[in-house]
Amino acid sequence: MSKDTVYLLESQGASVEITDFLFLSYNVFHMKEDTVVSLNRWDFFDEQTIGNLMVEGEILCYTLELPWLDNRRSISCIPIGDYEVIRRTSEKYGEHFHILDVPDRSYILIHQGNFHSQIKGCVAVGDELGDINRDGLPDVSNSRATMKVLLDRLPERFTLRIREFKEKG
Repeated sequence: MSKDTVYLLESQGASVEITDFLFLSYNVFHMKEDTVVSLNRWDFFDEQTIGNLMVEGEILCYTLELPWLDNRRSISCIPIGDYEVIRRTSEKYGEHFHILDVPDRSYILIHQGNFHSQIKGCVAVGDELGDINRDGLPDVSNSRATMKVLLDRLPERFTLRIREFKEKG
């Protein structure tokens, strides 16, 4: 694993350096349905939240969500906690994952997308972070390819454990 810094993010006067991230692991293997996938939120903006998906200590991809706004529909990420997730297909998103039993919410998905403007409470995934649309905020890139890798690697059903890591200070 490379020790190169993949992304340096300056937010609210604090620098967060992310190292040891793989571009994406393309090892194809199938995980058991009792797999726990962690969604780790670690950078928080007024408009969005950045994190990553991990399983068994391996980072699978970066995540992009809306900010925490009291779980309000269409403008907030979902609460931290454990959720069951199933594979689903729709005309709009093709194959993706559906996060079940989110309090006071419905159809929260893990799907392709690059910008916070493309999600309404869902989780967008990508293999890199960068300011694609030049709005001063990190976006996730290569989302379609990343979603394909996740669909190849993750089981039909798994547990998603959402956690937050805020900088102490």
